[in-house]
Amino acid sequence: MKKFILLVSAWLGFATTATVHAQVESTPYAFTNTAREEADNENTKGNLTKITLPTRFTMEGWTGLVIYDDPKGFVLNEDTRMLYADWSEFTNDAARMSISYTAVYKDAGGTEQTISKDLECWVNVWMHEDSYDLTTFGSDEESIGWVLKQDPDARITIRTIKINNFAWNGGVEDAPALVVEYGLETLNIAGKDVTELPAKQENAKFYGGEFTVVNSEQQACNFSWGGLEIPEQYQGGYVRIDFGAEPANVWSLNLAFSDAEGRGVGGWTDINGCVKKIGLSRYYKIPEGAVKTNPQIWKSSTDGQPWTVNVAGLYLTNGFDNSSVYTDEFFLLEADKMNLNFFGEENAFDDATKQLTLVEAGAAGWQYSSAQDFSSYEYAVVVMNEPTHDDLQLRFCNENNYGSATEGAQIGAGNLYASFDLDQLQKKVNEELVAFDPSQVYISCFWAAGWGQGKTTHSLSHVFLTNTLPDWENPEVRTTKADYYGTVCFEYPTVVSGAYIYTVEGKDAGGTTLYLKPYNGVLTAGVPYIYRSINDEGVNFYQMKSEEAKSETPMTRNGLVGCLKTTVDEGGYALHTDNAWYKIDAQVTFKNRAYLNLDAVPVLADEEAAAANVNRMVLGDWETTGIDEVKASPAQVDDEAVYNLSGIKMDADNLPKGIYIRGGKKFIVK
Repeated sequence: MKKFILLVSAWLGFATTATVHAQVESTPYAFTNTAREEADNENTKGNLTKITLPTRFTMEGWTGLVIYDDPKGFVLNEDTRMLYADWSEFTNDAARMSISYTAVYKDAGGTEQTISKDLECWVNVWMHEDSYDLTTFGSDEESIGWVLKQDPDARITIRTIKINNFAWNGGVEDAPALVVEYGLETLNIAGKDVTELPAKQENAKFYGGEFTVVNSEQQACNFSWGGLEIPEQYQGGYVRIDFGAEPANVWSLNLAFSDAEGRGVGGWTDINGCVKKIGLSRYYKIPEGAVKTNPQIWKSSTDGQPWTVNVAGLYLTNGFDNSSVYTDEFFLLEADKMNLNFFGEENAFDDATKQLTLVEAGAAGWQYSSAQDFSSYEYAVVVMNEPTHDDLQLRFCNENNYGSATEGAQIGAGNLYASFDLDQLQKKVNEELVAFDPSQVYISCFWAAGWGQGKTTHSLSHVFLTNTLPDWENPEVRTTKADYYGTVCFEYPTVVSGAYIYTVEGKDAGGTTLYLKPYNGVLTAGVPYIYRSINDEGVNFYQMKSEEAKSETPMTRNGLVGCLKTTVDEGGYALHTDNAWYKIDAQVTFKNRAYLNLDAVPVLADEEAAAANVNRMVLGDWETTGIDEVKASPAQVDDEAVYNLSGIKMDADNLPKGIYIRGGKKFIVK
C-alpha cells in the first residue's frame, strides 16, 4: 500500500493550522432617502436622493418611480413621441406608465379647448418592451390618443412620466403585496438620454445613490426605515457599504444593532470604525447577538457646507469580497458573449480551449449596448496560455464603431502576458493622436494586425482590468505534465498561464466520476480549483499581491477544500503528480493546494451533469472506506470523449442513434 505520507516532499509546506470556511455570501439591500426638508432654513436643508443610471430598485404596493419631471415639460411631436427604456430586471406583471400633461386642441366645432391631466393616462409596461409611443397612450376621453383623434395638430405638453407599481401579490388572493425588483439600464425621453432620475421617488427603494446634506444632525439616508432583519447566516458577520467615490471624513454611521429582545447592542461609529477596507468597500462588524440593524448615515461637522456621499450599495455578508480590486466581468471568454465579426466572418472562439482564431487583419471581442466606465482601473491585462504571435493587439473604442479604436497595444511575439496602462492609450483623430477616454468604452477587441499571414490562432487564458498587476517576476511554477491535473488555492487573486482551470461541480451516483466545470475568470483569493496542464513546459501562477484582496481563510467548494498553509488530518483525498488521487492516512501539511472531501461532493444526475456543461474526470472504482489510491487516465478525461446518458464512454466513430454528451454538451445522432 502506497502511503500518502511518503509523498509529502512533493507538496512541501510549512506546518500550521487554518479553519476552512464556506464560500462568502452577500445579500444586497435597498434603501430610501429620508433627509429632512426645511424650506425656510437653508442651513438645515437636505436634498433628496440623486439616482444615476443604470440603477436597481424595488417597489412594494401602490407606489411609483418618476422618470421625468419638468413643470415646463416638452411638446409632443414626431421628434419627441418615442420613449426608450432598457429594463434588465422586471418581476412585476402589473406595472404601468402614467403621464401628466396639458393639451390645447380644437373640438369638432373649431373651438379651442384646454385640458390638464394628472397621471391618469396609462399603458402597461413590460420588461421585453424597450420602446413606447407616447402619442398612442390611452383610449378614454381626454387621453392623449383621444385628443389627437379630435385634433391631429393639438399641442400636448408632457410634464411628468412615471412607472406605477401596483399592489401585486403574485396572483394569491388576499396575500400581501410583494416586493418587486426592477433594473433600469438606459432611458431616452424626448430624444435625449436620461442619466439622472428626478428627485421624486416616493417610497421606491434604491440599491445606490448620492445624498447631500448641509449642516449637522441631518439624516442623509436611512437604508430601511423599519430596520433590517439580519438572517442567521449573517449574524456575527458584517455590514458592507460600497461607496461610489471615496467619502470625505465628515460623516458618522449609526448601525443601531439590536438583539432579539430589542435591546441595543451597537452604537455610533465613524468612517474609520470599519474592520476592513477593500477598495471603496468598508466592512463593519455585526456584534454577537444582533438580529436587526437600522443603518443611517449622518453629517457630523457643523460648518454649514454642503456635503455629498455616494453610496453604491449596502450588503449583509459573512466574509470579505475582493472583486473591487480587479474585474474580468467585461471580458467573458465565451463565444456567445463575444462579437466575433467586427472584421472577418470566419473569426471563431473555442470555449473549451479558449483559442481565438482571427482571419487575416480580423478583429473580434466585446461590444456593449451602452458606454462602459473603465476609469476606476489602471490597467488592462492579457494572459496567454501559449506564447502569442507578434500581430495580436488589444484595442478599445470610444464610440460604437471600430473607427474610433485606440492605436494597437501590442502583446508581442513570444510573450505569455502583457499589461497596458489605460491612461496612456491613444487613438487617432484626423491623423493626430489624442488621449483615449477609459470612461466611455463601447468596444474592446483583439485585432490581428498582420497581413499575408492568413488565419492565426491565439490561446487566451485571462483578459481583465485591475489596479494591481500580477507579480510577473515571481510566479509559482508547477511542473505538471501535459494533460495531467493538479490543485491550487492562493491567498491573493491569481492568473494562470499554461493550464485550463476547473471547479468541482459534483460526482456521479456511483462515485466513479468527478464532474469538473471550466472556469475562465481570475482565480478568486482563497477559493480552491483543479487545473489541467496544457503542455510539458510547466504551469505558471501569478498572484496579484494586494493586501486589500488578500484572503487568510481558505474556502470549500463542493467538497474541494482549499489549503493556504493548512494541516490536514486523514480521511480526504489528495491529487498527486502521477495524476492519481491518494487517500490521506496521516497528518500532512498542504500549501497553496486543495484536497477532496468525498462525502461533501454533491451527486449530480446524468441530465444535471449534461446541463451543467461539465468535463468528466473518471476515477475508477470508488468505495467509501479502505481505498488508498484512485487513478485518473488522461485518455479518459479527453474533452472530445463521447459518453451516453449513463456515463459510459462510447466509440465516437461508431455511434448508434441516440443522445450523447461531448465536452459536457448534448448532441443527437439520427
